[in-house]
This record gives sequence, C-alpha cells and structure tokens, in this order.
Amino acid sequence: YLVRVVNDTSTQVTVTEGRVAFYNEKGEVLVNAGFQSRANVGSAPSIPTAVDVSGLIQWTADVSALPIDVEIPIVSSDRAVLRRELALREAAAKENPTDAGAHGRLAEVLYDLGQYSRAADEWALANRLQPQNVGWLVGMGQARRASGDAAGAIEILNEALRLSPENAEARTSLALSHLSAGDSIVARDVLGEARDGEAAAVGVTRALISLRTGSYGAAESSAAMVLQAHSEYSPALVVQALALLAQGETQKARAAAEHATRIAPHSAQTQGVLSMVAFFAGEMTDAARAANRAVENDPFSPFALFAQGRVLLARGDLGDARDALGQAAALSPNLPGLQESLGAVYLRLDLPLRAETAYRAALQQNPGMAELHAGLGAALHAQGKIAEAEKEYRFALDKEPKNSTARVRLAQLLIQQGQLDAAQQELQKGTAETPERGLLWVQ
Repeated sequence: YLVRVVNDTSTQVTVTEGRVAFYNEKGEVLVNAGFQSRANVGSAPSIPTAVDVSGLIQWTADVSALPIDVEIPIVSSDRAVLRRELALREAAAKENPTDAGAHGRLAEVLYDLGQYSRAADEWALANRLQPQNVGWLVGMGQARRASGDAAGAIEILNEALRLSPENAEARTSLALSHLSAGDSIVARDVLGEARDGEAAAVGVTRALISLRTGSYGAAESSAAMVLQAHSEYSPALVVQALALLAQGETQKARAAAEHATRIAPHSAQTQGVLSMVAFFAGEMTDAARAANRAVENDPFSPFALFAQGRVLLARGDLGDARDALGQAAALSPNLPGLQESLGAVYLRLDLPLRAETAYRAALQQNPGMAELHAGLGAALHAQGKIAEAEKEYRFALDKEPKNSTARVRLAQLLIQQGQLDAAQQELQKGTAETPERGLLWVQ
C-alpha cells in the first residue's frame, strides 16, 4: 500500500494488494485492494472509494529490479582529500608531460573522483608513453566500463589479459565488463573454475554473476567465503546484502549494508546498497538519506543515481526522478531495472513516446518479462497505437496470466473500443486468477 501525507493536515492510504486497517482516534475503516481512503486531522477516515491502481509502481525485492552492477574495488576516499590530491597530480603531470607514471597516477585520482572519461584518456596517454603496461590497460578498461562503454572496456581488457594471463585484476575487470554488457555466461567463463586462495575481488565477482543469474543462495555463499578470509572487505558485504535482500532477508541485509557503510562511508556503492535495502524495507526516509549520500560521494555513479531516482519515483517527485534516472542511463544504460524505472517515470509524466523507448530498451535485456510488455503496452496505448498495445498486453498475459496490471489495461482498451463482452471475459479471467485485486472487480 502507499501512504501520502499532505501538508501534515491529512493522510491518504491507497491499497494495491490485500487489505489494510486504516484508523485514528476518530474511527476505523478497512481499505481493500483498488481502494483509497483519506483522514483529515480531527476526522475519521473517509469511506473507501475505488481508484485505478494499475499504474502505481509496486516494488518487490526481485533481483531483476536490483542495481547489482557494483564497482570493484569500491571507491572510499574522502572527496575533499581526493580533490587536493588531484591538484597535486595535475601539476606533476603538467611539469612532466612525458612521464607515464605521472599520467597514470593522475588517472587514478580522476577515476576515484568519478571523472571516468578523463581518467581513461590519462591512462591511454600513459600507455602510449609506456606501451603494453598491464596496469595502464586495466585502469583504462575499468574507466571505459564505468563510463558506460562496456564494448570498449572488453577490447582493452582482453589485451591486458593476453599480456598477463594470471593478472587477477584484469580477469575480474573483464568479467565485470561482460556482466555490464548483459552476458553472464561469458563473464563466468572468463573467471574459470573457483580456486582456493583466489583474490577477494574474484570471489565477489562470482557472487555478482550468481546474483545476475538468479542463484541467490550461491551468491550469498560466495560472498560469505570471501568474508571469512577478509571480514572487512566492503564489496563482499554489499553483495552479501543484495543476495540477502533478494531472498527476503531484509534485516540481515540491512545489517550487512550498514557494516559496509561503516567500513567505507564515502563510497557511492555502499551508501547506494544501504538505500536499496531501506527502500525495500519501506523505510523511505532512510532510503532517501543514503541515496543522497551516495550521489554526494560520487555524482557520476550510475548506481548512486539509480538509487536516488528510484526513491524519488516512489515518493512522486517525478521531475527529479526523471533527471536522476536519465543521468544514470546516460552513464550506464544496461544497469538492471533502470530502463524500466525510466519508462514508469515517462508514463506518469505523460511522455508515452519516451516511455516506449525506455521499455523497448529494457526488453532487450529481459525480452520475456511480462511487466515490461505491460508497460510497453501502456506506452503504445497512450499514443493511440491500439493494435500494438493489445498485442503487448496479451503477450504479457501469456507469460504471466496473473499479471493483473496487464489484465486491467487490456480490459480498459477493449472497453474504449466498445468491446464490452470481450472486456468482461478478460476481467472474469482476472478475478479467477487474482480474486484479491479489487480493481478487477471494479472494472
């Protein structure tokens, strides 16, 4: 259910699923799914009225909606310290323009500050001055990946791994780049079989791959194995938190995320994961606070911007949500769940063409996801593309017959077309599949 407090003078409750008891000192009502009630200060809650909840965002802790593209290593330096260091290293590189080391060291601090394109350029210059340096190549690949260029990162990191097949950082970065490109199978092949004593970052990357492929228990186990040997390794803690969250272990996930933020308080990733955990626990104030800290720590982190945008969307701050999610998409368009959230924002802003673009991008990553087809159908419906919209709604229902959002939208489309008997048949199917959804009965 959603709760909205208006200027501290009234509280409004909208129920999307199940039933909620809504009461104050003046009285009580039961609000069923698809209904809404409001209580003004000093008055009992109003008699519930039917509302269309099909367009409301219903968040679940499903891994397909989690931004699990965690950076390794996690940047944790204080930004004020980094800016002072940047000035020193810029001066050194300017004084020694042919010193590869000076440019490489400048690239490191640029990367930590989130200036990924500049960092990649400096590492490229260092590599021209000192060719075939694996360190420069790995840094350049990581910066390319962080700026959203997964294909460019893969090309560079393949070269680094060719030069140094045993380099764990190159192997991990290459696997993460394939993961960013949406290819979990190749990412796993890059890592190879698990070995005793392998680097902590490799173990965490294995956990990330397991998360992306839905093996939540395996992800948690991989993270736990890393933490046995490196108890303060914050990347393992944040991945563990996401794995626990995906399994519905919200309290344990919160403990792991908070532990990570204590170790690395200036990391966009640790704060972003804490925001996600608080978000799914329904603690929006804590979620917003952590998301804002994440963006302050790294204004160019797509992970942090996505965390912030999702909280803003849930709170109804659509303009700010669009800005945050749009920036995240410009930096990392393949971040899981990002395009879906953008589509939802554009739908609610009555920008259906942009919503269509976002949902189509999301479907390239998850072509069989029913909710995405329902969203695309709504975007097409709003543009008057009736036949295409109906096709998407029916595809969503073929994939997931209990998807009441697609069912209601299809019925509304049929009603608008005057096909009342067909609409009634769809709604009867819906009430049989999901009798708890009040809006189906209202329609």
